[in-house]
Amino acid sequence: MGFWNNSDDGVDLRRTNGTYFLKNCWSWHNGVREDGVTKAGDGECYKLGGSSNQTSSIIKTATNCLAAYGSLGFSPEPDVRPDNFEGLAVYNCTSYHNQVGTNFEYDNVDIVRNNVVYANTISPNWGWGANATHSNNAGFTNDLTMALTNADFLSLDSTGLAGPRQSDGSLPKISFLHLAAGSKLVDAGVDVGLPYTGKAPDLGAFEAQSGSTPAVPAVQVHQLRIHLLGIM
Repeated sequence: MGFWNNSDDGVDLRRTNGTYFLKNCWSWHNGVREDGVTKAGDGECYKLGGSSNQTSSIIKTATNCLAAYGSLGFSPEPDVRPDNFEGLAVYNCTSYHNQVGTNFEYDNVDIVRNNVVYANTISPNWGWGANATHSNNAGFTNDLTMALTNADFLSLDSTGLAGPRQSDGSLPKISFLHLAAGSKLVDAGVDVGLPYTGKAPDLGAFEAQSGSTPAVPAVQVHQLRIHLLGIM
C-alpha cells in the first residue's frame, strides 16, 4: 500500500490498540495541503506509537517498508505519556531523504534490525530509548559502522513511486533504493524470520537477490483507526 500527499502523517497509529502489521508499504511526501507544496501537518511517514493499553508485547510490526521525503521516517511516538508505551518491531525498512531518519528515543520496547537510513537532511536517528534492542542497522547512530554512498543503490530516482500499479495490483516495479550488486548492504543482516536469499538477509526494504518487489504489498490489521486524506 502507498501513502502520499496526505495532509498530516502517512500512517498514524497513536493511541491504537490491537495488533498491526505494515508490510511492503511506501510512505512519502506527506504533510502538505491540496497544492502538494504548502505545509500542513507533521508529515511523518510512519508514526507507530503508542497504545492506550500499556504493554511490553510486540503489537506493531513494520517490515520491508519505505519512508521518503517526510519530516520523519519511523517513530514509535507514544504521545509522551507513560501509559501509552508499547512493544513494536521494525525490520528491513528504509528511510531516505527525510529530515530525520528514525526516532526511537522513547521508552517503548523496540526491536529494530536490518534497517537503512540514508541521506536524511537533519539527523539519521534521534538516539535509542532504554528499552530498545537494535542491531545490523546501517546509517544509524551507535549501530553498524559503515559509510553508505549512492553507489550502494541501483537508483535514487524516485520517479514512478506514484505510477500505475502492476496488473496484480502490487506497487510499481521500480529500482528506487534497491541495492546495487556488490553493495555493502547485501548479506549484512541478521535473520529475523523474513524470507531472504544469499548468505544472510540484506539490509533495507528490498532484498537484492530477489530482483523484484514482493508480489502482494498489503497492510494487515486487526484494528485500525487511521483518518487520512488522499490515500490511493
